[in-house]
Amino acid sequence: MLKIIDSTFTNGKTKTCNNLVLLAHDRTFQEPEDSASLHKLIIELKKKNEYDFEFVSKYPSINTDTLLSK
Repeated sequence: MLKIIDSTFTNGKTKTCNNLVLLAHDRTFQEPEDSASLHKLIIELKKKNEYDFEFVSKYPSINTDTLLSK
């Protein structure tokens, strides 16, 4: 997964330039080993110091008023 994320940014394949939403649905990570792999991925991404983690409300073109009203 780390290689895919790196490649996506390197090749300019993000939907919004230099931004990516990583969805981590609870049902996908119910098993401890799956949850551990997500945790490891996030640690590895943070170690690279190339990525910032933000709330979805900070994503470009997101209307936070719409998000808050739901």
